[in-house]
Amino acid sequence: MYKIAHLGDTHIRNLKFHREYRLIFKDLYKELKKHNPDYIVHCGDIAHTKTQLSPEYFQLASEFLSELSKIAPLVVILGNHDGNLKNENREDAISPIIRALNNPRITLLKDSGEYTPEKGLTFNVLSVFDRANWIKPSTPSDINIALYHGSITGCMTDTGWSMTHGEDEATIFADHDYALLGDIHKPQFLDTERRVGYCGSTIQQNFGEGPNKGFMLWEIKNKNSHKVRHIGIKHPRPFVTVTLNVDGTLPEQHVPRGCRLRLITPKNLPISKLRKATDMARVKWRPYSVAFLNRGMAGSSEEETTSSVLTDNLRDLRVQEKYIREYLADYNLEDDIVQEVIAHNANYNRLATENEEVSRNVVWRVKNIEWDNLFNYGEDNSINFEKLRGLVGIFGKNYSGKSSIVDSILFSMFNSTSKGERKNVHIINQNKDSSRAKIQVEVGNETLQICRNLNKYEKKVKGKVTYEAKTDLDFYNQNTDESLNGTTRNETDANIRKKLGTLDDFFLTSMASQLDSLAFVKEGSTKRKEILAKFLDLELFDKKFKLAKKDAAEMRGVLKRLQGRHWSEEIQTNKEILEEVAEQIELKSEKCEIINGVLERRREELSELNNQISSMPTEIIDINQVTNSIEELENKKVKLVESQVSNSDLKIEKEELAKELAIELSNIQIDKLRKIQSRLFELQGEKRKKESEHKLVLSKIKNLEKKVEMLENHEHDPNCQYCTNNKFVKDAKKAMDKIPQLREQAEELDEIIKGLDEKLAIMDLSDIEKQIANFDKISKRIEKCNTEAKNLLHKIEKDFLVVEKIESSLQDLNRKQSVYEENKETIENLESLIGERKALETMIKNKQKELNDCKEKLQHLYIEQGSVNTTLNTLQESSKELEKLEKQWTAYDLFMQCMHPNGIPYKVIKHSLPVVNEEIAKVLANIVEFEVFFDNQDNKLNIFIKHPNYDPRPLSMGSGAEKTIAAMAIRLALISITNLPKSELFILDEPATALDQ
Repeated sequence: MYKIAHLGDTHIRNLKFHREYRLIFKDLYKELKKHNPDYIVHCGDIAHTKTQLSPEYFQLASEFLSELSKIAPLVVILGNHDGNLKNENREDAISPIIRALNNPRITLLKDSGEYTPEKGLTFNVLSVFDRANWIKPSTPSDINIALYHGSITGCMTDTGWSMTHGEDEATIFADHDYALLGDIHKPQFLDTERRVGYCGSTIQQNFGEGPNKGFMLWEIKNKNSHKVRHIGIKHPRPFVTVTLNVDGTLPEQHVPRGCRLRLITPKNLPISKLRKATDMARVKWRPYSVAFLNRGMAGSSEEETTSSVLTDNLRDLRVQEKYIREYLADYNLEDDIVQEVIAHNANYNRLATENEEVSRNVVWRVKNIEWDNLFNYGEDNSINFEKLRGLVGIFGKNYSGKSSIVDSILFSMFNSTSKGERKNVHIINQNKDSSRAKIQVEVGNETLQICRNLNKYEKKVKGKVTYEAKTDLDFYNQNTDESLNGTTRNETDANIRKKLGTLDDFFLTSMASQLDSLAFVKEGSTKRKEILAKFLDLELFDKKFKLAKKDAAEMRGVLKRLQGRHWSEEIQTNKEILEEVAEQIELKSEKCEIINGVLERRREELSELNNQISSMPTEIIDINQVTNSIEELENKKVKLVESQVSNSDLKIEKEELAKELAIELSNIQIDKLRKIQSRLFELQGEKRKKESEHKLVLSKIKNLEKKVEMLENHEHDPNCQYCTNNKFVKDAKKAMDKIPQLREQAEELDEIIKGLDEKLAIMDLSDIEKQIANFDKISKRIEKCNTEAKNLLHKIEKDFLVVEKIESSLQDLNRKQSVYEENKETIENLESLIGERKALETMIKNKQKELNDCKEKLQHLYIEQGSVNTTLNTLQESSKELEKLEKQWTAYDLFMQCMHPNGIPYKVIKHSLPVVNEEIAKVLANIVEFEVFFDNQDNKLNIFIKHPNYDPRPLSMGSGAEKTIAAMAIRLALISITNLPKSELFILDEPATALDQ
């Protein structure tokens, strides 16, 4: 028997879902090891993309293939996502990985052909990359298994859609015993015998797929006997779709936590309800992400009718309300929201129409026109339109002023022309200085007259002379002879527009100029819608849309800020926190009460114990402590007494030594010694002084002798007065006279010094100093002995006082010891009570600390409760504000949707198209054979032309004649349905330039 694990369509992406893939692969490997297959076959689409691949893809794909090959030999074929079928020269996404792995247990079968892993078993690959080489089994006796990736006719997708036209028919497997298929993500079999089957995708890929993913396990005994079953692998983050109830609430349905959730609405729901449902889903099911699909927006059950589109006055608030209610019918709204939308409509309708310049549903006709000097015309020109009937042509050569007649009418009525020239001076004939136009127009029963006069004048600008024109305007009612002029010319022009409409209205309804007769045909879809909207008087809706959008901008900003948070989820979280805190407060309060109860009981016990102790007459004596204290004090007393004796002996020794030293000191005549020392110091000083004088005298003698010696060596005549008066000679003679005196003085000083030396020798200074030093030393020793003796005396006295105190304490302790012995039993009972009291006091202290801690934690819990309450209140207020704003915004948003060009205006246009097409057909019926009609597809407004026996084609592809005729027909059809002011006059300026016949 062969056991084959059949996998396919794993779709490993470049970056997305890799964490989930690894978790699923882990479960897949575990499941495969559990069933221990002989072979693992992967039928294509390992990769999700085939052209741009990331390093992360290669990493995960190589891990996937390697892990599978460890479980069993792996056979891999390619799928359409693995390679580029349209470019065979491009490498596929799997081959490089398998080549790099170089794993003998992995076999890639890229090309078509047979592969026999062992005798009796053959895999026949029908490769989508190699269709030309498909072959039938070559060994019929083997178990032949086809491997194929593609869609087979009759297969079914996860959405329930059955393919009526697949890539191939199931008959391609006719010669095989079994067929293992890939490509379709829904597990299924294509035959009743369950021989041909898709394993489905390994992993759920998106919301369009069901949760039943994994692999097929085939147990093939022989060609005619087999078992096969699908083994599911749980997705850690599955894609789950939930359909909301009609009212937008969540259904009762199991949704796995952490899933990717999609909410589907069966009908149109306002964005506020969708957002609320999203928030509730986050709180209820805790999904990983939430998306929603508003299926009601995909289509509408409203039947498009055209019965009232032309008869309804779209400016009537009641008609607008009807359209608003019809448009909002599918939204399943509360009535107050609808009423608010209608209130918005009334308000903005007033704002949009309060400055309205143009009347509606007005038909006017020109009776007569007169003009002078306009364009290339001279004076006294006039046309009486009352005399004209049917189709009137204006014929003339080029430059003859045919179009100028039309522009004269436009100027007289609207102060403008079809050429778009803004300066009125160019309207005046160049050869004239003034011009005039007067026109009579009939509106209902009124005849209105408009007169315009132009006068040229010079104007100097920076020294340059230019010409300008001043316009005078007069507007009055001929029937009542009443002036309709305003205070300014602009106001008068506004009064004219109120009666006759604007120039643009005239161009739309009453004129096709030679330059833009095909403008509507040439425009794109959007511009056509705008023009059609103007014909149908839908501009009012656009005005209201823009006004509402401007007013709603600030609200939208606030709403966007508030919608950035998941209020319901935060409120629920804070409620849960509040409940937890309340539970903790309750538990903590109970605990504090219990502790307080225990504490009160212990205090009562302590009070009773204190009363019991105080009632006992006997002093509390701790005999052990008393005994120990006596022993300690006795030892201390002995030591102190011994210290006293020792210190007394030492004191006596010090005193005796001081006496002996005093006797020795008395034998030294210190005063005499100090006098001798002082005298010796005086003699030494005198000696130093005399020696200094002696040295000075000797120095003088030496200097004088040098002068005498120099005289002896100097030749001179003693008898010569000049020689003897010489300063040198005189100095020498003076020296000779002084030397004897100085020598005598030196000898005297020498004798004095010798006498001093003899005196100093008699009194030995060093001996004197030694005796004085000895005296000082003995004095210090005496002082030290006296100090030490005094300190010892203080110590003895101090110890004596301590001994007295100890003796007093010993007496008290001995008394207590005696009392204890006398009252031993009573005291022991008291000791027991005191022990109990100490234990109770310790217990009370600990319990008080425990109670304080408990109260502190309780206080923190109360603070946290208050904080969470404040946060919750803030969140709830913000949520209510959001809900209120969302309700207001819902009304604004729905109103803007109604007024948007793709809202009610678009519905009106769609409803109008059959009528417009019918009017076009009426115009063309007796003129041409072809048809022209509007077609609305995918919100695009197209115009088609259809000839008999041919399919419709865009009018833009038609000939010039076809476009011209179609443009006229479209214009006439639109005029027939519009409520814009329009004339009985319809002007065509050179309309037939594209018509040959």
